[in-house]
Amino acid sequence: SSRARLFWTIKERTALAQATRVVTVSESAKREIAARLGYPADRIRVLPEAPAPQFAPRTLGPEDLARLRAAGAAPEDGYLLHVGGISPHKNLERLVGAFARVASDPRHARLRLVLAGDVANDPFFSSADAVRAAVARHSLEARVVFTGYVPDDLLALLYNGAIALVFP
Repeated sequence: SSRARLFWTIKERTALAQATRVVTVSESAKREIAARLGYPADRIRVLPEAPAPQFAPRTLGPEDLARLRAAGAAPEDGYLLHVGGISPHKNLERLVGAFARVASDPRHARLRLVLAGDVANDPFFSSADAVRAAVARHSLEARVVFTGYVPDDLLALLYNGAIALVFP
């Protein structure tokens, strides 16, 4: 509505007036912000959205494979990877249900679901108990892995070894 648009514009202008700097993801976005909002280009910083070099695709060596197996992610069996907190808005209970359907197919008898993310210290409302209950309800305790927090070097290995990243 025009009223909502007016309030949004006021909110936007107030934020810009109070900002020391605006951060955006590309030079194109920087030009657009400067042109459309009249914000000084020298106060707009571009921080591209790119992964650190350690996340580049690579061939996994024997030591890498051993680390993955120790984390519960066996590349030879295949695994789907979810990375993030265990929060209600992540819809992980539904992911577990979908995985249960896939896992029931004999062709995927060894496939695992790896949930990488801090379970104990989620700064938001955690749904870890509900997700664990869904895993138990589908009798998937041996096939769903909760890694907890993982450091970036192991996270890079998890990405490289996964069949797919799942993000419901």
